[in-house]
Amino acid sequence: MRSRQGEDSGKGARAARPLARVPSSREAATLGRALAGCWWHGGVLEGSVAAAMVAGTAALAGWPLDASLLALAFCGTLLVYYLDRTPALSPEDWRDHPARWRWRHEHRRWAAALALGAAGGACTALPYLRPQTLAAGTVLAGPAAAYALPLFGGREGRPARRLKDIGAAKPFAVASAWAGASVLLPALESGPPLGAATPRLGLLVGYRMLFVLPNLLLADAAALAGDRRAALLRSPRRLRCLAAGALALALAGGGLAVALGGAPLLLVAELPAPALLLAGVATRPAGRPLARAADLAMLAPALPMAWRAAEGLL
Repeated sequence: MRSRQGEDSGKGARAARPLARVPSSREAATLGRALAGCWWHGGVLEGSVAAAMVAGTAALAGWPLDASLLALAFCGTLLVYYLDRTPALSPEDWRDHPARWRWRHEHRRWAAALALGAAGGACTALPYLRPQTLAAGTVLAGPAAAYALPLFGGREGRPARRLKDIGAAKPFAVASAWAGASVLLPALESGPPLGAATPRLGLLVGYRMLFVLPNLLLADAAALAGDRRAALLRSPRRLRCLAAGALALALAGGGLAVALGGAPLLLVAELPAPALLLAGVATRPAGRPLARAADLAMLAPALPMAWRAAEGLL
């Protein structure tokens, strides 16, 4: 009896497996905050917006969607924003974007891993793109990469100025760069010759600029709302009014283009986003929640591509 019990107990001991360790609530919360920081502060949101805008442009224009261009748009944009948000290059973030500042200091490894992954993804995508796309991307990448670098001045004890220090013109310049890149790159990669498509491309660039500009204006308004000294030069209320005007123009232009038959019906899929954002601008004060809503609205250009893909499956 004893020997049988010993054998049974031995078999039981050998058959037993250690239970998997369950993360504690504190560890799960820490991981959740790190992942949320990757989205809001690590450049994943901006990379996703770039890919969504490229995909939306291809869908509206009826061009084939190129996966390599999507990867390059995502990875290249993430790298640009990683560099821009480096604490040493953007020391004003401790005041204007304290949550971002803390995340970049507390999660340096996460930020570095994202940047390394984006660099690898961009290098992987480059060989599959057309030479003209690469040439245009190189021209666009130069100012984008140098956006936060101290390049000008710096003599007689004065700090060097950056491209991002151009003042009130910054939102309009950045919106122009986003709009131009999101239309020009897919046109060069998948579209017809530029000469034949120039009028259509011009309309797309104008619409995209009106779509992007409110996001930048509301981001500036959120930063100024917490800085009374800076708000003396530019009013958050004025920036909100400009954002509302740009949203209204985007809605009116997009609606008329669809109604008059000059734009594909796919455009209807992304118009609710600026409409909801316009309602938010009209009813909510300038601040970080409104700026984050504007960030999420920038993902709406992916909806026309999703609509087009769904039609292809039916």
